[in-house]
Amino acid sequence: MAVITIGRGLSYIRNVQITNTQTGQPEDITGWKIYFTMKCSSDTDSTDSKSLIQKLYDDNNFTDASTGQFQLKLDPEDTQIPFGDYIFDFKTIPVDNQQGSTLNQPVKVVGTATNKIK
Repeated sequence: MAVITIGRGLSYIRNVQITNTQTGQPEDITGWKIYFTMKCSSDTDSTDSKSLIQKLYDDNNFTDASTGQFQLKLDPEDTQIPFGDYIFDFKTIPVDNQQGSTLNQPVKVVGTATNKIK
């Protein structure tokens, strides 16, 4: 799996589509909750207290729920973290509240030439 590179202190937007793991077809995610969490490494802490970034996506911010689409949006404040290697995941909670699938992916936060903000 390719490493995603994010510039420290910069916005990051990524289009995401949730698909059925068996058929490959887009899932209707109406009524779902999708949690995004980014940490230094995976762990077994059920409180996610070591999270650097956490986001919750639901019907209020899906791009097109009927085709499983939403945008991961990180603001400059979100990515203002130390340079380094991290891991993130999406955890899906379908309408029936059963824990759904998880996508894990490595992330590298890198420096930029300009660090002056405003």
